[in-house]
Amino acid sequence: METAVNSALAKTVLEKVFLETYALYFKAHSYHWNVRSSNFHSDHAFLEGQYDSLWEALDEIAERLRALDLPAPSSVPGLSALAYGTSKDSMYADLLSGHEDIIATLRLGIETLEAAWDAAGADFLVGRLAEHEKSAWMLRSSR
Repeated sequence: METAVNSALAKTVLEKVFLETYALYFKAHSYHWNVRSSNFHSDHAFLEGQYDSLWEALDEIAERLRALDLPAPSSVPGLSALAYGTSKDSMYADLLSGHEDIIATLRLGIETLEAAWDAAGADFLVGRLAEHEKSAWMLRSSR
């Protein structure tokens, strides 16, 4: 029976979660700046809450990597400019899709880290899962 954390598996899982979270953070922040709606103030504030939460998550994910003596990612491939003028509904749908993608990644990551004897890492991902499920619910309820 193996008792040590499999750092290669943990690194793979945590890097994927970090990169997906960063891409979603980037979108949420861009949408915050560019949202146009009849409820601008509340939409602007809602999107600020989204990107603030994601920014905090990035720090926590990076610190979890460092706790395992692994490097935190220093670049994020695949980020592209977002279209200005996207409707609020499209923005919210895009963010919802991003949260749902991360939810799927987290569920798989939890299973992977549990199998790799990384109970702390799996528990950390469970907390992130709850945050993304709550954000997805808020986005679904705002459409």
